[in-house]
Amino acid sequence: MGIVRRARAWMRYRQMSRRLAELDRLDRGAQRGRKRRLGRANLIFIGCALAVLGLVYGLGRAFPSLLTGIPGPWSVGDSAREPSPTGTGPHAFLMTTPTGRPVGYDPCRPIHYVLNPSGQPDAAANLVQDAVHQVAAASGFTFADDGVTQQRPDLSGDGGGPRSPRQNAQPVLIAWADRAEFPRVRGDIEGIGGSTSLEPAGPESARYVTGQVVLNRDGLAELLNRRDGYVRARAIVMHELGHLVGLDHVNAPGELMAPNYTGLAGFGPGDREGLARLRASPCW
Repeated sequence: MGIVRRARAWMRYRQMSRRLAELDRLDRGAQRGRKRRLGRANLIFIGCALAVLGLVYGLGRAFPSLLTGIPGPWSVGDSAREPSPTGTGPHAFLMTTPTGRPVGYDPCRPIHYVLNPSGQPDAAANLVQDAVHQVAAASGFTFADDGVTQQRPDLSGDGGGPRSPRQNAQPVLIAWADRAEFPRVRGDIEGIGGSTSLEPAGPESARYVTGQVVLNRDGLAELLNRRDGYVRARAIVMHELGHLVGLDHVNAPGELMAPNYTGLAGFGPGDREGLARLRASPCW
């Protein structure tokens, strides 16, 4: 009888062990299922979050005033955009000769310039040099940096300069001013650029010999504190340098020489055509 009891006890032990092993297997399977369900839930949450962020970003780009409350082309939500790198476009010149040749600087000589940094915003330390470099690259003109000066802007707006071929031309002046000193930079006018011409051998010999660019220090200081402010401020300086070398306004939003800023970060195709024509002027 003792042997029978021991055999039955052994059988009950084996049955209990198998049941415990089965329960342990089922428990591990349930844990794996919960982990899989948890992983799917995390992916769904991350996907929804990214979708919401994408929607907010898209609305901010399309309707910046919804997020900033600042309407118009200078709103914080705007981003500077690159112009079309190829193609053709409209362009115009401030002055032409009787035969239609655009008046520009002598392409065989560097355009010398000086900078008066008085009143320059802190964020604009390299702004002028950067803009000059961009204009030189787009036009082919050579610019020579003659350093800094204490000279102040000429209120006539063209930089003064020689009135006869016998006088030496002064370097182009680039300076910062406020409305009190230079009333032409006021409101949304962030700069004024222009040049002085000479006609040493009659109207067909007209060429620019010097000029000036006056920058609105208060308006550009405010702009430089905004998002993309540096790129947009550089575009404004490039626009005024475009006037300096001879380009006029064109009513085309795809060109940097449009009368009002349209968000471009650089010269458009028409601007570049005009610069190329100015660069093709005869050497003197």
